[in-house]
This record gives sequence, structure tokens and C-alpha cells, in this order.
Amino acid sequence: MSEKNFYDDLLRHQLTQLSAKVPELESAFQGNNLILNVCVAYSRKVAAENVTLKERLDVAEARVEDQDGQIRQLRVQAETMLARLDRHGAWSTEKTKGK
Repeated sequence: MSEKNFYDDLLRHQLTQLSAKVPELESAFQGNNLILNVCVAYSRKVAAENVTLKERLDVAEARVEDQDGQIRQLRVQAETMLARLDRHGAWSTEKTKGK
């Protein structure tokens, strides 16, 4: 067998092996594309959910800030009322001592 025939046979053998691998590679490529499409769809779904959650969080934070403001106002009103009661109590005590 000549060297040229040897290399021709070797190349044909390698070509046959590579040709046999093509369907497997195509199938793997299609599988990878399917996985990629699923991942992209899931990523978009998660991104949309994140937008919704961010909106809900913003609303909740606004409510908390509003409630904090209301609590501060009530605290001020309660302290004002307690100060009035203290003054009135002191005034009442002075008036009743004199009688």
C-alpha cells in the first residue's frame, strides 16, 4: 500500500467518523437551543415579577412612611395633651389648696 493510499484511507475513515457525529451534534445543538429559549423565557418572567414586586415594595414603603408620619403627629398630640393635663393638674392643686 502506498503512502498516498494510506493517507486517503485514513482521511476517509476520519470523514466517516465525523459524518456519523453530525446528527448527534445537530441534536445537541437543538437541545441547547431549547434550553436557551426556556432560560430566556424564565428570565423575562422573573424580570416582570421583579417589576411587580418593586412596585408593591414602593407602595408598602410609602404606606410605612405615611404611618410613621401619623405616629409622630399622634405622639406630638399626646405630649401636648399630657403637658396640658400637667398644667391643669398643677392649677387645680393650687386652687384646691387655697379653699
